[in-house]
Amino acid sequence: MKAITLALLAGIALAGVARADQMSGTIKSVDMKKHMITMQDGMSVMAGKHVMLDHYMKGDNVTITTDKDHMATKIVKK
Repeated sequence: MKAITLALLAGIALAGVARADQMSGTIKSVDMKKHMITMQDGMSVMAGKHVMLDHYMKGDNVTITTDKDHMATKIVKK
């Protein structure tokens, strides 16, 4: 019984962990008003307000890290 309780508690704890994803590719456009980047493959991602988009432009090859809500939290030029 103790093992089942521990397993359930561990499952609940892990369910709350934020999951980050990454995408890589070439920037097609940067929309400063919408705070959004569109990639050459058609994928678009909104960036958090703390992410400075003025460093990125069409043609840049980047890796974008997103949070559990699919908002960009980090952008790195390759």
